[in-house]
Amino acid sequence: MKKVFTLRRIILLMGLILVYSCAFLFVKIYAEKSILDAEAPSVPATAAQKDADEPPATPYEDDEEAIDADRVSEPIEYIVNKMNADQYPMLMAAATSVSDTFEAITTTTETEVTTAPTTVTEAPITTTKKTEATTTATTVPTETKAAEPSFEESEEIGGTESVDDAETVDDIELDAENPQLDDLEAEQSEDGMTSEEFEEYLRSLGIINAASPSGPAPFNPSDRLFTTDSYKNQTVTIYDSVNKRYRTENAFDLVCEITNYEVGDSMNPEAIKAQAVAAYTYIKYYEQKGECAKIGTKGNVPELVIECVNSVDGLAIYYDDKYIMSAFSASTGGYSAASKNVWGGDLPYLQSVKNDYDQFDSKNYGKVTTYTVDEIRKKIESKTDIKLSDNYSEWIRVLSYNDNIFAGQLSIDGHTSAHIGGKDRTITGHVFRTYVLSIRSTAFTVSYADGVFTFTTYGYGHGVGMSQVGANLYATYGGYTFDQILHHYYTGVTIR
Repeated sequence: MKKVFTLRRIILLMGLILVYSCAFLFVKIYAEKSILDAEAPSVPATAAQKDADEPPATPYEDDEEAIDADRVSEPIEYIVNKMNADQYPMLMAAATSVSDTFEAITTTTETEVTTAPTTVTEAPITTTKKTEATTTATTVPTETKAAEPSFEESEEIGGTESVDDAETVDDIELDAENPQLDDLEAEQSEDGMTSEEFEEYLRSLGIINAASPSGPAPFNPSDRLFTTDSYKNQTVTIYDSVNKRYRTENAFDLVCEITNYEVGDSMNPEAIKAQAVAAYTYIKYYEQKGECAKIGTKGNVPELVIECVNSVDGLAIYYDDKYIMSAFSASTGGYSAASKNVWGGDLPYLQSVKNDYDQFDSKNYGKVTTYTVDEIRKKIESKTDIKLSDNYSEWIRVLSYNDNIFAGQLSIDGHTSAHIGGKDRTITGHVFRTYVLSIRSTAFTVSYADGVFTFTTYGYGHGVGMSQVGANLYATYGGYTFDQILHHYYTGVTIR
């Protein structure tokens, strides 16, 4: 009896020990789990994860190279790879794109295209002749410094919407003729220089089939391209040549509209930026003279134009710490024209410069236009005091060229001067183009055969200062930035 009792006691004791051991292990495991759960964050699973019944993916789960590239320190790497980081935005890197960021800027800017109170004064509308878009001043100075071209208020030659259809800045006019036209090239032959001869002449100058330029000039150390100034903090007044009224508005808004009118958003962004800086400088040039710039505008500004203007906000072009007369036209024909040979004033920053890529301007380079004898007679006799003879081949002759390619001195049926545009003038290429025949450029040749006059023009516009098409070509083919474009066309200037 005693032996059986002892065996039972042993079995019972062992059972109790087993029960207590299991209970102890259970309590220990439960306690550790509770401690871990209390220390770790609770990560709710998304509906997709619940359906998939699998752990959430890390941001770099399939891109080990991205993990290595983005590592900053071991703890951050561990957190990013081990935790469900997409559930914790503070652990994720900001993924805002440039376009996303600028969308907010441009949205705000577009709503600010009326940021400043608009003062509108209706201007008297005069009958004008429209051919091409240009820039000018609505107020005429009574006196002009010797170093500056003297402009007279003339008929409107603007109103186009883009350089694809016409040039832009070209209703600045002579107040006094320049009697000393530069005769840089030989006179034409008795029958005049033909288009073929002119083409060969251009080849001799290295314009056609010229070797590719070495590239843009280095950055100008005198420039300060980062400024805290802003067009948005200024109110300026212009005469809107499109809507025929004065506008006093926020400068940023007007620069956007002017840039949109002049070049739109179809060009290289660097060319658009160059146009924006030139447009603002043009406004400020006339403002510092106590005058009002006359220039076209176009609303509904595209986002790219706003972005480009915003990137150069506050910048202008200076010479001797003064705003320059930043003239521009649609296109040149291999060289730009010096201001002295167009408007009669010699500005140091408006000199003739070679344009390496103009031969690729297929729309404006070598454009052929024909006129009948009757059309030419009507134009000349209605615009001048000259009565033409029947010797048609002598009606229009180019006697000399300025700045390599621009028609300088002309004769009309033997006359080298005439009463044109209300005053006695020397007949130059610019005078002929402005007052007599609205050809695209003064870089032209003319020939006569079988009752037809044939004009071959190179470029579009007066040719002074920046070429808009040229700026686009320099940016696209030459890799020029906006400031390098401006330094190419405006010599000796500073941008700040």
